[in-house]
Amino acid sequence: SFGLGLVGYLITPGLLKLLGASPEVAVLATGYLRIYMAGAIITFPVYVINSILRSGGDMLSPMLIVGGQIILNLVLDPLLILGIGFPKLGVDGAALAGVIAGAAGTLAGLWVLVKGKSFIRLDLKKIKLYFPRLHTLKETLRLVGPNTVEMLGMSVVGLVIIGIVARWGTNALAAYGIGTRLFMLVSLPGLDLAMATAIIMSNNIGARKIKRAIAGTWVAAGFNMLIMGVGGIILFVLAGEVVRLFVVNPEVVNIGINYLKITVPGWLFLAVWTILRRAFIGAKDVATPLFISFFTLIGVQIPIAIYLPKTVNIGVNGVWWAILVATLGQGIISVVLFQRGRWKANIEGKNNKM
Repeated sequence: SFGLGLVGYLITPGLLKLLGASPEVAVLATGYLRIYMAGAIITFPVYVINSILRSGGDMLSPMLIVGGQIILNLVLDPLLILGIGFPKLGVDGAALAGVIAGAAGTLAGLWVLVKGKSFIRLDLKKIKLYFPRLHTLKETLRLVGPNTVEMLGMSVVGLVIIGIVARWGTNALAAYGIGTRLFMLVSLPGLDLAMATAIIMSNNIGARKIKRAIAGTWVAAGFNMLIMGVGGIILFVLAGEVVRLFVVNPEVVNIGINYLKITVPGWLFLAVWTILRRAFIGAKDVATPLFISFFTLIGVQIPIAIYLPKTVNIGVNGVWWAILVATLGQGIISVVLFQRGRWKANIEGKNNKM
């Protein structure tokens, strides 16, 4: 966690310039980064803990932990960004809210492990240093390396978007924070579905039952579309009422409503992408998700978010349209590449060696 946070801290300013961020956006994003990366050592472990719990067959605990984080973040974002009961921190407030929520998630996850509330129990007295074999380390890096790069890239893109949104002030930033947390809340069940899909793909590919692996993936995608579709319809219809649960500022409410009205239609495509991304990884194709993420986020979302508001003069809504276009691209491209089936090449190659 410390190493990844340090790397992110060092390379992000250069990446922001490479991505075309203006000096104003770069300053705002760098300020956010300093707080977020400083808290990495207490926020990143929750991802590892949740993965451990899921690998042990416990899907409920990670869902509750992440759900608690999202709700806490939803509450803290407007308070810290707008200065409701706290000093007005703006972009820094968004970062601080994320760190507090992430730290709470890490503590909750450790409590579940140490207290044996799941299928896995962490005995602190038996913890020992473990140095993996070189072959194991290489294989682990081969599989998780691209995923780590992808996640780091997504974090940088997120920083750029936050910096762009901040141009329209703290009200826009607060609305964006509420909107993204609501999305995360609705997409939460899909994360467990996606993890299950990766396991289904891996197990069935190991048993050489490719058709069943593909069928299981599409079933999971259908379920996730249903979940996110229902959640999206509710938020689309009741956008104003839902946003007002967290903030009463009329401008924030209006911006939040626009965010939901514009981005929610893309959630069905994002539901498919969430599942197929893990399906590729389950098939040990880690390059395809990396390509899709970088192309849609860096090649599509950021340029549109930067230039659309300027050319059409639609304000921060241009950023919301950029997010929608990127999610449409993620869904469509992932379906095309999954159907094309190049991910099967590694499997067929391994079978020929057997």
